[in-house]
Order: sequence, then structure tokens, then C-alpha cells
Amino acid sequence: MSSIEIMVSDCTESDIIAEDVVNPNGLTVLVRGAVITDYIKKRLTEMGIEKVTVYNSMDNYDNFVNNTSYQDCKQQYKETVLLIKNIIDGLLRGEQLQYNGIVNAANKILGLKNDKRNVINYLNKIRSADEYTYTHCVDVAFYSMLIGAWLNLPDEEINEVIQAGLLHDIGKVKIPNKILNKKGKLTTEEFNIIKKHTILGHEILSKMDDISDGVKNAVIFHHERMDGTGYPFGMSATFIDLYSKIVAIADVFDAMTSDRVYRKRKTPFDVFEMFKTVGVRIFDSTILNTFIKKISPYYIGANVMLNNGERGRIVYIPPRDVLSPIIEIQSDYLDLSIQNNVEILSIGG
Repeated sequence: MSSIEIMVSDCTESDIIAEDVVNPNGLTVLVRGAVITDYIKKRLTEMGIEKVTVYNSMDNYDNFVNNTSYQDCKQQYKETVLLIKNIIDGLLRGEQLQYNGIVNAANKILGLKNDKRNVINYLNKIRSADEYTYTHCVDVAFYSMLIGAWLNLPDEEINEVIQAGLLHDIGKVKIPNKILNKKGKLTTEEFNIIKKHTILGHEILSKMDDISDGVKNAVIFHHERMDGTGYPFGMSATFIDLYSKIVAIADVFDAMTSDRVYRKRKTPFDVFEMFKTVGVRIFDSTILNTFIKKISPYYIGANVMLNNGERGRIVYIPPRDVLSPIIEIQSDYLDLSIQNNVEILSIGG
């Protein structure tokens, strides 16, 4: 797909951004794949941004999201889920962990590092509780890849943090399904059993020399928290390694935005709010802020259902107030920073 730089004033609705747009303060206001609207044109002009790069010969957004690159992302995701399913099923049969499969899966995910728009679009579409055991591992690996890329880690380290995401819950193969899939609230005893999955996972990997210490650490430490309230050891910030901090954020984000057998998913904006309140105490602030700042613009263009029964589309997300997107509803604009009684109930569709 070719692209061209044009004046903002010459943009038309349905033009698609080909390169991230950064404001004079260095904050990303639009990401590649965002669709130009009259509202966005107005905001870009107010920011003093005169030119943007857009794709040539693109009829509409549907053509963009259904292109070959998106379909390739979809296929790679499905193949990765199948790889992880075979590995986990093998462990359940008492077989040894097939590390070559993990390496293969990690390479597939790393190959999509530069296609963040399609990765995030696809992850947003697969929020079902079906086969959650397998898809959660893959989702966490994808989000870990995105975070690693946004932190500008070298590919070798991104590959390892992807492996950590794929393997972070591997110890749950030793936890009874009746506890893992319980619909009601866990008892204290059941929760204590669940918490053992970090140590059990590390035990599975401990004798495998091919797996790096960083990956093994993330498996056992991804539930540790910066303020010492995590498990299994109650470690504080100083002792928690980088991979564990990355996987911790990816794990919580995916878990909260996915349907589970015992609860419905939350919106990304609900999770952003949690991250900005409770999260600042328990997660690494630099990684957390990078994640929120980088992923939030990708929800521009998403369809939403509001708590007042109206449907709309996100047309802009202020980079300094990601909790208050601007919603277009039948050519009118709703600013959630002003309309405090209006909330996003669901996103997508």
C-alpha cells in the first residue's frame, strides 16, 4: 500500500493515516490505520499539525482491515493457539514440554511486531471465554510483544518476553479444572491452590537448559507486585525483573478484557482507569504509562455501546486524558470528560 503526505486541510473523511501522528509535545495522537474525520481534522489543526501521511487508493476502512496483512495476522494467531493447545494437551498427558513449539510460536508473534494495528484489531475481536486457557497464553504473549516493542527492547529480548507470555500460566496444567473453571467465588483454600501455579510452572521449566532464566523468572514472578502485595513471595519492586513486570501488565489487561466463565469482560477504558488508580501502586509505572500511552490511540475508530443505550464511534482519544474519549453519535460529538454520567459499556462490534 502506497502513501502520500498531504495537508490536513486537504484530507477527506475515509482517508487512512499511514504513519503515526505526533503532536508538538511528542505525544502520539493518531496511529497508523486511524481514519480521518472532520473532528480529527479540527483537532489536528488546533494542535498546529499541518501535514499527515495517508494511504493512497484506499476506498474505506473496511478495505484496510480486511487486507492481506490483517488476514495473515489472523492466520498466525490461529496457528499459534493450535501450537499452544498441542503443547498444553501434551503436558496434561504427562509428556515433556515441547520447547521447540514455544520457540516456533514466539517467532510467529515476533514476525508481527511491525503490524501493531492489525494485531490489536484482531485481539479486540477474540474476547470469548471459549478455549480461554489457550487463547489467554497467546494473548498475553502478543501484548508482551507490543510492550517490549514500545519499550524499544532488542528483538532477542522481545522474543524472550513473548516466550514468557506463552508460558506464564503453564503451571495451571497441574491445577484441577474444577477450580480453574469455577463460576462462583473461590474459597480461600481454592485461591491458595491457584496461586501455586507460579511455582508449579517454574518447576516444569527448571530443568530445561534451553529456556532462559528471564523466561523462568517471569513464570514464577508475574504475580509479584511493586508494593510487595503479590505472590508467591511478596517481593518488592527492587527484586522484580523486567520480563515479570511486562508479563504482569499484559496478563491483567487480557484477563480483564476477556469474557470468563464467572464474569463478563470489561472495556479497555475500565482497565485503563484501574491502571491509573490502583495500578500505579502495584505495577511498574514506566512500563504501565508506556503501555497506556501507546495502546490507547488504537481504539480510535472503535464502535461502542453507551450506558444510555446509544451506539457511537470513538473519533478521538486525548493523549493526556485517555479515560475520556470523544464519541461520535449521529454526527454529534460526546465528550466523556464533560458527560460524567455517560460510560462505555462495551467496545467493538
